[in-house]
Formats: sequence, structure tokens, C-alpha cells
Amino acid sequence: GELTGDMARRFPHDVIAQKPWSTVILGGTNDLGWHISAGEIFRNLRTMYQEALESGIYVAAVTVPSIRGDDSYIPGRYEVNALIAEYCDKNSIPWVDLFTATAEPTIGRLAQPYSNDGLHLTVAGYQLLADLLYQQVFERLLSKRDGR
Repeated sequence: GELTGDMARRFPHDVIAQKPWSTVILGGTNDLGWHISAGEIFRNLRTMYQEALESGIYVAAVTVPSIRGDDSYIPGRYEVNALIAEYCDKNSIPWVDLFTATAEPTIGRLAQPYSNDGLHLTVAGYQLLADLLYQQVFERLLSKRDGR
């Protein structure tokens, strides 16, 4: 799978050059599987957030979802997600907490309805992400943009 470093290297060509009005950035799952530090993952994400904003592209950030099967990978997710939340709050970047929305509340594991294999989201998981992005980010943005 792709790592956030790969995403950040491709970002200028694959996103910035296309001149979209908005972008949603979700990355870090594969990095955590390769034991890349939360700091390095966040630096790559922050680079993409900043490049998009500097190019006039509206950014929505998404936290790294949980995992089911090996709980040793969960603490890294909490660490990366805390960095995402802190940075986004400080810089007025909207973000969606996909981790909390898809995790079992008491143990933090990725809940069964949102993943069949404990790592990749199901259709229900992606539908939840789309709904959260619309409700928490894009509904308000589109209303402003369209003068509603």
C-alpha cells in the first residue's frame, strides 16, 4: 500500500496541478503498519495540508481509522490522530474523526460493520465517511459557496 511520504511526493502533480476546489486527505494506515513514527506521518500529512491551502484549495482532513486484529497498532493511531486534531483546530482546517466514528467505543478496535478484514473499510465504512464529510464539512461549505 501507499505511504504518506509517497502521497506527499505525488501531491503537487496529482492534486495541486489538477486545481480542484477541495481535497480530502486521509493517510497513515499503511505507514503505521510499517512502524513509521507518528511524527513522520504527521509531517507528511501537514505538508499536503499546507500545499493545498497555499494553492487556494479547501482542505478537509480525516483521522486514521482503527484496526481490528492486532491491538498493538492502535496506540499509534491515537498519536497520529491527536496531532491531526491539534493542528487542524489550531489552523481552522475542518477534520472528520473517522477513528471514533468507526471504532468500538470501549476497546478502540475497528467495528465489524465497517470492515470485513479488520483493516479496509467496507461499503458501510465508506458511506459513513461520505456522510460525515458531507454533514460536518461540505454541507456548510457548499451552502456558503452557493450563497444559501
